[in-house]
Order: sequence, then C-alpha cells, then structure tokens
Amino acid sequence: MAYLEGVLSSLEQQAFQNFETILVDNGSSDGSVAFVMGNFPWVHIVELPDNFGFSRAVNEGIYASRTPYVLLLNNDTEVDKNFVGEMLAAIKRHKKAFSCSARMICYHDRNKLDDAGNYYSALGWAYARGKGKDIHSFEKEGRIFASCAGAAIYRKKVFEKIGYFDEEHFAYLEDIDVAIVPGSLDMRTGMCQLHWSIM
Repeated sequence: MAYLEGVLSSLEQQAFQNFETILVDNGSSDGSVAFVMGNFPWVHIVELPDNFGFSRAVNEGIYASRTPYVLLLNNDTEVDKNFVGEMLAAIKRHKKAFSCSARMICYHDRNKLDDAGNYYSALGWAYARGKGKDIHSFEKEGRIFASCAGAAIYRKKVFEKIGYFDEEHFAYLEDIDVAIVPGSLDMRTGMCQLHWSIM
C-alpha cells in the first residue's frame, strides 16, 4: 500500500485522460483495496483471493480491459504527466510493435536507470539494459528484445493470438518469455524515447 498514492496520483494528473485504470489486487491484507476505493474511486479494482503472482495478476487486468492497448505499470512507480499519451503515441507510431517499454528510473536514486529494455544472453541469463547507469543513457528510441512489464504498453490483439503471460512465472522473467513468440512472428519490441517511469 505504501506506493499506491504515488502511482495513482501520477495517473490522475496525466495530460491525456482517455484511459481506464484497472488495479489488480493480488490478495493483499493491508487495506489497499479500501484505500483505493476511498481515495481513487475512478479506479476499477479486480480483487484476487490470494497472491497468485505477477503473471496471473496482469493477465486478469488484461482480460478486464476493453481497449486495443494495455499499459502495465507496477504499483511502486510514478510517472510523468505525459507518460500515458507518449506511450500510446509510441506504439501507434510503430505499427509492427507488440510492445513499447518505458525507460525506467530508479525510485530511490533518481539519477540512475533501472531498466532501458530487457535482453538475455547466449547462456540464457536475462538482464535489464542500462541498470545502474546515468539517467541520460539510452535516450534514443530503438528496438529491444523485450519490454519490462513493470512499465510497458502492449497490443491486446497479440496477446489474444499468442497467449498471455505464462503463469508458471510467479514473478520475474515473464516479460522475457512473452517476447519470444512475437519475435518469431516478426513483431517487434521497442523502447520509447524519454518516456520515463520512476521505479
């Protein structure tokens, strides 16, 4: 619950307002649902009875969405006032993109990057490009292997075609996993220039 006010307040202040916010509560017991209902009544809440992990939670949010695009955002983020509009413009600009990822800044050290696109090595190790680098690194928009699902926009119709996040991934690596199939279909993943999420 500690971060919810920050993320929801930053969404409330977006310059682009034509979007719905869906919060999936993963079996919390800290009063998060009551807090959101009392302070952010415009948020649509999907309550799960237990903590089923990240993949199940985001899948439930995607199922509940009624739009051609879904923007996933971790609860421990804050976003710039132009974030939603810029992310939407980016995926519309890149017609073959399955997803576009935000360039994420560390929440507790805002001079450093947290993620500028995800990759994996020949040995199968996944890594976040730019982690710990200066925030002025990786400012140019470009193609990446996978978007970090902590702050990324996806085409919903691609999920409907290839399947959703694999719920065997309780937490972590689900975003690398879901990027593999679209790559084989010549669909792309890109990092948006200067579309920052703070994590």
